[in-house]
Order: sequence, then structure tokens, then C-alpha cells
Amino acid sequence: MKKRILIIGDSHTHSFKRFFKIHSQDDDVEVLTFAKLKNDVLVGDELPEDIVKKLAKNSDHYKSVVSFTGGNQHNSVSLIKHREGFSIATTDGREYVGDPIGKLPREAFKYLFRKGLRGGDFKKLKDIKSCTALPVYHVAAPPPKKSTEHILKRPESDFVRKNIVDFGVTEAYVRLEIYKIQMEVTRELCEEFDITFVHLPESVTDKDGFLAEQYYADDATHANKDFAEVMLAYLKRIVE
Repeated sequence: MKKRILIIGDSHTHSFKRFFKIHSQDDDVEVLTFAKLKNDVLVGDELPEDIVKKLAKNSDHYKSVVSFTGGNQHNSVSLIKHREGFSIATTDGREYVGDPIGKLPREAFKYLFRKGLRGGDFKKLKDIKSCTALPVYHVAAPPPKKSTEHILKRPESDFVRKNIVDFGVTEAYVRLEIYKIQMEVTRELCEEFDITFVHLPESVTDKDGFLAEQYYADDATHANKDFAEVMLAYLKRIVE
């Protein structure tokens, strides 16, 4: 039996499923979306604990596990413009981006992401890692979209409920810095849990590090099937 790459995760797995709706299913890959309650309806493929059981029982069916777990926390934190303007230091600390009225330390966001990821996404990944001897990879989330116009065309329901149309969208470079902080924390946690962190290929981002427009899905935060196509080819080259 040919061993496959098992791709698991949350909403960022949907781009792969859209790709496979148009193209024939790839025998090298299986995609499973974690099931969860959304508006009182269970959506997704299998509950995380059931995926753990499946892996523990059938590890010999796969050659590696690739995680797209979570990843959208930076958008939850930063997409909607806050009532009070603020700025944040860039990665090298040499300058601030955003509203100069108030400066927020990067460490505050690191603490927020570290606490949330450790108790959420990485709890799932720890369970996955502990149930199998297979190599486990975790892929960087798609970066934010630069275009405010695109974001406001069709924001996800949660952002609509939180009144993104009236509050507006946070300045793009502030959102990008908050994304970078999340990825920094994600890399640290991957190292702690002996999970291989996978950087995105440069081809899916623009010159500033935002998601390239040709890879925008219709909503405010996700990537499209063309992104999935690039990622599939990329993953097959780098994972065991």
C-alpha cells in the first residue's frame, strides 16, 4: 500500500478540499478537517480525539503528518480596528508601525499567543505527536491580506457580528507585525514539542510579506485553491 501524507487542521485545510473538488484526488495525500461545533452544528470530518485514535491504529498507512491547525488567531486579534489607535514595534525594534498615540509592546502579544496556542492548537498537536512515531510538521499560517477593500467585501460571520464594517480594518502593516509575532511563538512551541515548523514558500507572499493577491480566497482571512496547489507541490518536496 502506498503511504500518504496526512494533512490535518482547521479552516486552512479547506483550500486543499476546494482544489481536490476540481482536480482528481491525489493518492499521495489525505486531508482531514477537525470537526467542531459551529452555530450548534458539527462541521468538519472527525473530532480531534478520533483523529488521534485513527493515527495510533493506522500509522503504517502514512509517511508523515502535516498540520494546518488553527493559524487564524492573528486575524481574530487584529483584523477589526480598535477604538483606540496603537502602534507596535517592528521585528527588529527599530521603528513602530500604526497610530503613534499609543505603543503596545510586542511581548504583550507574545504572551497572549503563547498562552492561547499552548492551551489550544498545541494541545492537539501534542496529542498527535504522542500517538505516532511518524514525523509531524506544522505549517505557517497564510499571512494577512493587505487589501482592506477585499477584506470588507465578504468578511466571515464572526467579524460581521463584531461590526467590522463600522469599526473598519486595522492598518495592514500593524496586522502583519502581529502575524509575525504569532509565527515567532509558533516556531518556539514547535521546537519545544519536537514538531518541525514549515515556513511558507516565498512565492505565496508579496514583496512585503502579505499573502499575494492571486492566492486570496473570497473571504477576509483564508487562502484559495491555487495556494493549495502550490503548497501540495512544496510539501511533497520537503516532508519525509
